[in-house]
Amino acid sequence: MNRREEWRRRLGRSAGAAQLSAPQSVAGSPQSKVNRVAPPTEADLAMLPPRQCGWPGFRLKLRIVPNEASRRSRELTESMARSGTVCLLLLAALLLPCEANGCMPGLSTPGVTWPRGDIVLEEGNPLRINCTVYPDHNMTKGRDSSYLTFYNGTHEISHEHISVLNDTTVQLLMTDLPLSNKTVMYCKLRKNKEYHEKVVCLNKVIVGKRPQEVKNFSCFSQNWQALTCRWDVEEHFLPTDYHISWSLPGRAGRKMSVSCPTKSDADNNTCTWNLSTTPIYRQPFEYYYIIMNASNALGNITFPSIKFHHYAHVIPAPPENLQAHNLTAHSVTLTWAIPYPLQNFPPGLIHRVEYRHKWLPKDRWIMANTSHLNPRAKNLTLHLSNLPYAFTEYSIRVQMKSHAARDSSYSEPSVLQIKTAAIRPGASPKTDTGSFEILGDLHRRDIYIYWQHIPEYYHNGDNFDYKIVQEDENGDSLTLTPSETTVSFAKIKGLSHHMHKFKIYASNSVGQSLNPSIITIPSHSNVIKEPLSFTKIEFGRGIYELSWNEPLSDEQTTLPKIVNYTIFWCDSERDRPHQCTGNFNWTHVPANVNTINITVPDDKKIYQFAISANGANTSSGLSWTVCTAIHNKGLGKMKDVWLNKVGSKFIEVGWRLECSNRIGLVTGYNISYCPIVSAQNRSCREPAHIEYVAGDATTIHGNISELMPYTTYMYQVSVVSRGGQGMPSDAHLATTLEAAPDPPTSLEVANVTNSSLYIQWNPPVNTNGNVKFYEIHFDKNSTRVDGSITEVTLQNLPSFTNHSVYLTACTIACSEESNVIWAKTLIGNPGMIERLIVKRVNASKFLVWWEPPPVHGGHIDFYELSVQVVDGSNNSMNKKYTNNVTELIVPVTDCSVDEKRRTYVFSVRAVNVDEHNQTFYGPWSEPQERDNCFDSGFSSLSITLLSVFIVACTLVGLLWFYGKKAWFSVKEMRAVEVDLPPGLDPSLQDIMGFGPAQKPVDPSRVTPADLADSEMLLTKSERHGRNPSGDSSGCSSAGGHEDSISSSLTSNRQISTDSGTEVDQMNEGSNKAPSDLGHADEDEDWEFRATPVQQPGVQPDAYPCLQYCRVGAPGAESPVGPYIRVGEQAPPSVATAPNLTNKSGGYVSLEQVPRASPVTSASGYVSHPYVWKPSASPSTADPSSSSASSSASGSPTLPPAAPNGYTKVGNADPAKSGPAAAATPVAASSGYVALGNGGVPVIRRPAASNYVPHGGAPPRPEAAGEGDQ
Repeated sequence: MNRREEWRRRLGRSAGAAQLSAPQSVAGSPQSKVNRVAPPTEADLAMLPPRQCGWPGFRLKLRIVPNEASRRSRELTESMARSGTVCLLLLAALLLPCEANGCMPGLSTPGVTWPRGDIVLEEGNPLRINCTVYPDHNMTKGRDSSYLTFYNGTHEISHEHISVLNDTTVQLLMTDLPLSNKTVMYCKLRKNKEYHEKVVCLNKVIVGKRPQEVKNFSCFSQNWQALTCRWDVEEHFLPTDYHISWSLPGRAGRKMSVSCPTKSDADNNTCTWNLSTTPIYRQPFEYYYIIMNASNALGNITFPSIKFHHYAHVIPAPPENLQAHNLTAHSVTLTWAIPYPLQNFPPGLIHRVEYRHKWLPKDRWIMANTSHLNPRAKNLTLHLSNLPYAFTEYSIRVQMKSHAARDSSYSEPSVLQIKTAAIRPGASPKTDTGSFEILGDLHRRDIYIYWQHIPEYYHNGDNFDYKIVQEDENGDSLTLTPSETTVSFAKIKGLSHHMHKFKIYASNSVGQSLNPSIITIPSHSNVIKEPLSFTKIEFGRGIYELSWNEPLSDEQTTLPKIVNYTIFWCDSERDRPHQCTGNFNWTHVPANVNTINITVPDDKKIYQFAISANGANTSSGLSWTVCTAIHNKGLGKMKDVWLNKVGSKFIEVGWRLECSNRIGLVTGYNISYCPIVSAQNRSCREPAHIEYVAGDATTIHGNISELMPYTTYMYQVSVVSRGGQGMPSDAHLATTLEAAPDPPTSLEVANVTNSSLYIQWNPPVNTNGNVKFYEIHFDKNSTRVDGSITEVTLQNLPSFTNHSVYLTACTIACSEESNVIWAKTLIGNPGMIERLIVKRVNASKFLVWWEPPPVHGGHIDFYELSVQVVDGSNNSMNKKYTNNVTELIVPVTDCSVDEKRRTYVFSVRAVNVDEHNQTFYGPWSEPQERDNCFDSGFSSLSITLLSVFIVACTLVGLLWFYGKKAWFSVKEMRAVEVDLPPGLDPSLQDIMGFGPAQKPVDPSRVTPADLADSEMLLTKSERHGRNPSGDSSGCSSAGGHEDSISSSLTSNRQISTDSGTEVDQMNEGSNKAPSDLGHADEDEDWEFRATPVQQPGVQPDAYPCLQYCRVGAPGAESPVGPYIRVGEQAPPSVATAPNLTNKSGGYVSLEQVPRASPVTSASGYVSHPYVWKPSASPSTADPSSSSASSSASGSPTLPPAAPNGYTKVGNADPAKSGPAAAATPVAASSGYVALGNGGVPVIRRPAASNYVPHGGAPPRPEAAGEGDQ
């Protein structure tokens, strides 16, 4: 039997003995505290320690043996440490004889634990440890397994985790152990009366994780010369090794795995490949496949490969040879080179250039535009322009990154320091209209001039300073040396009371600013008075409130109007009265504002404030704060409070502050109010309300709104300032006035009949006064009842009708409408039928038809028709018919049968029946009488009247039709106007230059000759003789158009034309002058002759139809100049036009021009019957005696006809006048007469046919008046 079997046998015997002696416990044994279990099973026996010689963990275990170990063990450990022969001792330990009685080889312990040594658990797995004592050990006497316990370090483990397997063995079972590598579990024997507590054995427990995926993995290539990968690992609580390798793209590359050249991947979580390592860094490949392996005591894991973009993770070295060139005040040119070996880097490089000046925060840089740079260039040049500040130090840095990179993996920068060149200051110090202060007496003034100092970054050079130049009245400049100068102000002493102008420049070593700032000090008489009570209130956190009053007006002095105010502030080391030396700032405020809040940038500094009142061209200058209020100081109790006004829903309260000179301290007022129970009981019926009134110390009243009418309120007033709220005033009472109440409620109908409604309601919830009456509205009617009544009966309502009812309650005003109710009255009597129609059907029947009554009063169940029959003897008989429709056939006695005339009287009424079978009858309708005699034909009188009516209508229609047609014809003829040529139209002579200006004609001075001339010129004459129709050649006068007009007119004058061969002479014995023609009798015939002037060799018949004159559309045949065809010649060509430059002779008056023979309408000329018939033959007339003969005989003597039948009309030569000048012949072969003074006439466009009748229109008074000129 081997020792293991012997061990099991002994344990079994011990267990049996323990089981048999269980009731008899060892003295002092705490059996009650340990769970007893059955004897150990085979599984438990398998947990017992095997037979072994030595132990690999010997040295480790020797280090953690507790103090209770034997002195021999300690001496052995110390000897091993001193000897240094560790390997030999370990070998000796392995060769030691098996020791079954110790926890460790060479140690004597009262028991053992299983498993032995260190225990490694994966997170989440349970911990099991068995602890066994040796029954025959001298320290176990009197102590069995019930004395065994476990400790976690120094803390005893609860017994609920410990189970007794037998008398010598217990088991520890623990779950959900935390991750740890420092846990030590001890199995101990508790002490008894003979022995102290004893350590049986111990185990180091490690709870860890399997290898986890790495974190923050990154690889980068430094300047394309070395590839370094780094990563972070999670805490595993047990040693874990990570190994990295990579392969190249392609089938062959993936088969070759390149591991880390050193053990740095396992030791330091990093690995580097370069050009000198083995394996070597592979530069040309754009992509790698990186593989990570990890292993520990719990397992080995290979993570998925990572496709690594090699070129995107190359971090270049800093740019080389960074230099600055062409440095100016606002620009510089930079150059740099690409470091080796990136000159051939395939993707190329992206460049980033940043710069900052010393006035920027240290962490802020300005980026330059480098998008235009070539990514593959070996040497780079960049021009930086628009550098903001001259004479300023700049730091410039240049960085690079791979063009394939997608992140900000730039290289370390190359840094360059430069300083821009100096220039003159770019601007002068800023000033404002009122940025000055005046101090002085009656004779002299000292002036402080303030400005906003120029920041140092705008100095632009060394030796920066401010220069003040005074400009006198003549514009000459004088540089001043102030008695005191700082960066913000200068003091100038001893100035007069006149106006002064100062220019302020900024200067440095290069020069001075170009455009100065100008401050004008107004004269003493033109200075605006300063604002009053300028107050400053500080609220903390850099917030100030400033307030002021307007300057007082002087009745004796007219001051300039204030346009705005300027608020100034500056930081200073001390407050007033010390001068401010910090930076000056200001803002403008409108003239109607007297309060402003200013927030300063640094609340730790002291700020001084000033104000100036500004006019259009003047200012008051600075006025500094005279009062500083304490922001947390409230105001006192309000004392003067009174009631101003009261209404139904508002109360206006008035008050007065005791002290109102601290402008800006008061921000508003709180009015606290509540309704009270009564005047005797001032308790509030509800929580008090607060009405805030925004205002200042000048505010003297405020309103409380949205109050309840007819209610007594109690109110108090307190003042509010920036520092808080003051004490409230004494309480005051006020009662609001009455108002319209709320609407009545719960309106309902209590009883309904066929003619009445009984209604009732509740009073308004809020009466808002005394309800005087209720106004009840029903249908379109209304009635009133006393305000104490809440029920009423509405009488005399229509039956069976829906009625709407609502009401309002009234105090001094009426409420809104209550709810509307609808109620329908019951069935009642219907109304009277208003329309009854009786028609005879034939000799023995009447059709009776009626309309339903307007008032139904119900459903109208049926109708009753009453027929009363009265004969010639006044005997009557009444018949009634019942019908449920509105018509009925009533039989009657035929008059032709019994030859008795009877009268039938018809009446009808409607009848209703309610649900209780009660019958309601309506009134009878108006009776309709009919007799029984019947006549079916029309009477003779009816036929006669109808015939007369039809004939009258026909005559009226015909008369209207033809009258309207005649009216339109007359209207059309009246619309025809005479369109004279430009030379003959008196209205155009002065405009076109054809004659002197004409005055309006006085009708009282018109002579008979004037009227005769007008009629001859404008009236169409009748024809007589052998060819009344117009000519002998068969030509018509414009296609009959002229005749159609003349046919509707009458005339006592005739013109006889016979193709130019015959003319009628004047009546014999007539020697009347032309001026007397207007008094001739109506039956006298005046003949007019159109004398033709023929061209040599041209027959008169060659000019047929010379009845018209062309008035518009001049063609090639039209003459040039102020000429018109008056004779009988055919229209001349341009070649025959007169010489217009020849103005000597050939001029006649218009009366002396012979009438032209009719011209054919085809030539485009209008008949011009203007000239009197001559007293002598034209061929024998003496042009020189035309004037004399005209005056002697009363008729004008005509000059010889002008060639081509044309005559010049008007006085073209101003030097010539009178008949002699008028009779001057025109140039030979011209055939034209002048119509004016040589101006070109306006050609009037005619109608569509280009012909206008000329001679048939009635004369116009103005035309007749001008014909004598």
